Amino acid sequence: MSFSETDFAKILIFCHKKNLIVQFYKLKFSRLNNFIHLLQQILSKTPIFVDFTDILGNNSPQKTSSKPYFCTPKKTVIMKRQQMILTICLMVFMILSTVTHAQKIGLKTNVLYGVGTLTPNLSMEMFLGNQSTLNISGGYNPWNLKGTHENNKKLAHWLGCVEYRRWICESFNGHFFGAHVLGGQYNIGGHDIPLLFDKEFRQEGWTAGAGINYGYHWMWSKRWSLEFNIGFGYAYLEYGQYGCLQCAEKEGRYTKNYFGPTQMGLNLVFMIK
Repeated sequence: MSFSETDFAKILIFCHKKNLIVQFYKLKFSRLNNFIHLLQQILSKTPIFVDFTDILGNNSPQKTSSKPYFCTPKKTVIMKRQQMILTICLMVFMILSTVTHAQKIGLKTNVLYGVGTLTPNLSMEMFLGNQSTLNISGGYNPWNLKGTHENNKKLAHWLGCVEYRRWICESFNGHFFGAHVLGGQYNIGGHDIPLLFDKEFRQEGWTAGAGINYGYHWMWSKRWSLEFNIGFGYAYLEYGQYGCLQCAEKEGRYTKNYFGPTQMGLNLVFMIK
């Protein structure tokens, strides 16, 4: 039995209900009873060690380790941001399972976001109907993540967003309105971000939010187009603040409620389907 997206979603659901912190390897299960046995071990709420040979049969990886394959109870490790990542992964896998047979798919990159923050980013927009699409986007900025004592200026972060769009005329053409949810983590120092952070400090934490947006899509040719969008909404931020860019001692833990722009993009679009 191959390890499908549905099976992966089932594991995420079970682990989320039992408040488990999970680390997954990209593996394939060979037998249904092995998969069921693994779920039973997850529900036991105790750390387990998995023999790859027993679980995977001939597909076991050439790797040995004394570390648990996965499962550490929340009582011993409490990390809200990992729970948020699990939730986002579950949501994305469920979405992808419903749009496998999309009639049109567009790949794009946000030029404003990429050039303005030096962040590699990619989006995928899928056709749902004559006037509706689903857009999934993500960006990752790893530059100077660890930093040095002499230079710890950074804008390191990852950010993901899922957006539903309703088009006025037809999908991938003209005006559209939408609603989006977003989430991410950040380690920022030495940058002034209006309404959020001062460059004298370093902030490290996570965020989640939602909003509404408007945009316009210009078709250049059958394959290429340009798109503009802007969005406004709410974001919740939780972070640790450090007194200076080089400081290792945390001043405190803070939260912030942000209302304002949550999206702005000038996207170059390539239609692949």
